[in-house]
This record gives sequence, C-alpha cells and structure tokens, in this order.
Amino acid sequence: MARAIIEIQQSIAEKLQTQFSLSPSAVAEWRLWVNIFALVIHTFELILDRFESDVNERVMKSRPGTREWYRNICALFQNGYELSFDTDNAILHYAVDDPTSRIIALSAVQEQDRVITLRIAKKNESGAVVPLDYPELENFKNYIARVKILGSKITIISTTADLVRYSLQICYDPSYPLEMVTGNVEAAMDRFKLSQDFGGILYPNRFLDYAMNVQGVVTAKLLSFSRKGTSDVDFAQVDVSVRLEAGYFNYDNDNCSVTYVPITE
Repeated sequence: MARAIIEIQQSIAEKLQTQFSLSPSAVAEWRLWVNIFALVIHTFELILDRFESDVNERVMKSRPGTREWYRNICALFQNGYELSFDTDNAILHYAVDDPTSRIIALSAVQEQDRVITLRIAKKNESGAVVPLDYPELENFKNYIARVKILGSKITIISTTADLVRYSLQICYDPSYPLEMVTGNVEAAMDRFKLSQDFGGILYPNRFLDYAMNVQGVVTAKLLSFSRKGTSDVDFAQVDVSVRLEAGYFNYDNDNCSVTYVPITE
C-alpha cells in the first residue's frame, strides 16, 4: 500500500540526518529535494498498487471456480451461438465474437452448502432489469453445463423481481412544504432501490436511513417491511436482512404507504 507523502519525507529525512550534518532551516535546499523525491516515490508506489490490483483481478478472473471467474463466464455468454473446442489450446470458445449477443447484464454468485447459485438478469430496450425468457435461460443453462468445473453443483436463477412492501411514518418539519418533503422521500426510496447490489442482501434499516436523510424530515419510523420472492406463497416480514431471490426487487406500490406527521421541535 502506498505510503503518505509526509511519511516518505520523514523516512528520507531521518536517514539523511543520521549520515550528514544538515541545515535545520525549514527552507534549506536539501528539504526541497526531499519533497521532490518523496512525491516521485509516492507516485511510483501508487502505480505499483494499481498494478498489483489489476494483476490480482486478472488472476481471480482466470482462475477457474472463483466467484470472479463465474461472473466473467456469465458475461461472456453469447445467446444463439454454439461453443467450439479449440484442440490446440484445449479451451472452449465462440468461433464468432458477437458482443451484441451477450445478453447477461447482471450476475451474482453465491456459494452455500457446496452448491453454487448463479443469479442472472438482462436489461430490456428501456433499460429495465428483467429475467431471461425461457429459450434464453435454457441456452444459458446448456452453456454453463459445458463450461463449469466438472462435478460442480450449480443452481441458476433468472426470475421476475422480488416485491417489497413497506409502511413508513415520516415526522417532518412543517416549515418545509409537504409537497417538497413527499417528493424528496419518494426520490430517496428510488435511490435506495438503485443502490441495491444485484444479488445482494436487503436491509430494512438501510431503507430507513435513506428516508431519514431527506431535507425536511425530522425523524422516521419503519412500521413494517416485507418481501415476497417468486417461489414464496405470501409476503414475509423482514426484521434484519434477507437475500433477494431474483437478485433485484420492485416496490409493490399499491400496498406501500407513507404517513406524514408534522412535528415542531
């Protein structure tokens, strides 16, 4: 990890002062050279850090079986194309490189109880996240069956978004127009949704944080927060956290409510 410039300056100065009799003046010429070399060394160490990070990322992507490798494999899937085996290099590849056929826009890899779960989704023409249709999903499953590590147990999920319902009480400063507070809260709910990592875990308290961090809001209380995945029969209350079945979610707007209460401190 690159050292701070001042740390490098101190290191150089200490070594010089043990070997030479130097002027104690703050504007001595030797201090100028120390500052110059400290900046050069700091820049070089930053470059080394960037290089190390790049190498590690490439290694993880190229090492079969890692999370990064599986995510990269998902991104390389070309719908409608057949894999070919390169006998010279002993690798599977596409004979034609067609970026337009790479439909996997989002992917997440989870490993639990020796089973790897791949959550995948694409984006439609308007940019909305949607599941793969049946032919696309079957093509992807066949693709994974060929490229996966031999003996690996893999579950593939590409389904419609989880639904989230909430009931929220907002206590706001009445010096702010209610219409402005309402608009800001609704925008905060949208930002929370967009901030959610695909395949990640949903935390109700973070949802509440977004509502609290709105101009005009004094405090807020989350009365209820529930989620329903595609395979769930009904909505279930979420107390601490929950993993999204589809990897992403939409609000069940018809069953979400926000109550606004003016409060004067």
